[in-house]
Amino acid sequence: MAQDAASIVQSIPGAVTEVTTGGAWTNAGQTGAFRAIVVTGAPGAEAPVTVHLQLVAFSGGGADATVLKTTPIKEVTERKLQNAFVNFDADAENKATLIITSYDAVKDTDNSLYIEVNADGAYKLTEAPKDEMTDAAKK
Repeated sequence: MAQDAASIVQSIPGAVTEVTTGGAWTNAGQTGAFRAIVVTGAPGAEAPVTVHLQLVAFSGGGADATVLKTTPIKEVTERKLQNAFVNFDADAENKATLIITSYDAVKDTDNSLYIEVNADGAYKLTEAPKDEMTDAAKK
């Protein structure tokens, strides 16, 4: 049974602190978008923050969406980040850069992970674009 938008929004757990979608992909006759979900402070979690990458497929002119694949970003979990903010940068179909930024209050700095994702849901860490590197990283 289809849910209305208000019911869907109300069903999102409070531990989901951010959801963002970006980029387009086509694979095996399906099309869709990349989505990243930030979960903060989930009970029993192995880290304060986790980020999950999803492939969302669209059909019916975009009216129906299906999650095809969900992949946790292990580098976020391993670093035990206290917070995370996500954004996509997509310049071409079938590839996007997921930018995960965490604020370190003790050092008063932002730390970012740049992750290249592709149409099969695989990802790999990549270098920050040269124009976005901090002075400390350039040295």
